[in-house]
Amino acid sequence: MEGIGGVFLYANDAKALSNWYAHHFGISVETYEDGKVYGTEFKYRRLSDSSKVDSTVWSISQSKEPLPAERRECQVNYRVRDLPAFLEQLKADRTLWPQAVDEILRIDSPIQMTSRTALEDVEVQGQAFAKGTTLMLLIGCANRDPKVFTDPAVFDIHREATVKVIRKAMRNEPSIDWLLENQDKVEHDFHRQGLEGNL
Repeated sequence: MEGIGGVFLYANDAKALSNWYAHHFGISVETYEDGKVYGTEFKYRRLSDSSKVDSTVWSISQSKEPLPAERRECQVNYRVRDLPAFLEQLKADRTLWPQAVDEILRIDSPIQMTSRTALEDVEVQGQAFAKGTTLMLLIGCANRDPKVFTDPAVFDIHREATVKVIRKAMRNEPSIDWLLENQDKVEHDFHRQGLEGNL
C-alpha cells in the first residue's frame, strides 16, 4: 500500500462544511460540479523516497439523500502499489483471505474511538481524572503501534497473524474472546473502578 489516494466526505450542506474546514483549519478548496463538490489536492514527498511526489485528494460532496444527524459518511481510498498482483495472490491462494481481511481491518479499523466517563475521581496508569471527566480513547491507534507491529503503516497480508500479535502484546491481559465471553463481568469491573461505558 502506498498511502491514501483520497478522502471523500458526504454532507447535507457541503458548502457549509467546506466553509467550516476553511475557517477552522485554513483548508482552501476548489468548487466542482456546480457547487455540489468542494475539494483540494495535497501533494507530499514519499517518506521512503523523497525524490517522488504523491498526492491525496480531499473532497466534500453534497449527499444525494438527506443524512440523519447521527449518521456520518466518509470514504477512504488507499493506494495499492500493485493491485493486479495483490488480487492474483488472493486468487491463487485462498488461505490468504482470512489474514487479508484481518490486515484490512487492522490498517483501517471500522471503530476508531470510544469514550469512558469517570464516575468518581480515579487514576489510570498514573494519570488522575476527576469525577465527570470524559475520556476519548483512540483505539484505532493501537493497530498502528510500532511496539506491536513491524512497519505498522505498511499493508502486508503476510505479516504474523494480526490477532496472534495483539494477544502477544496483551501478555497476561485477557484475550478478545475472553472479553466477549465475560462482558458482564468486565462492565461490572469498569463500574467498580469508577469508569462507565459499554464494550
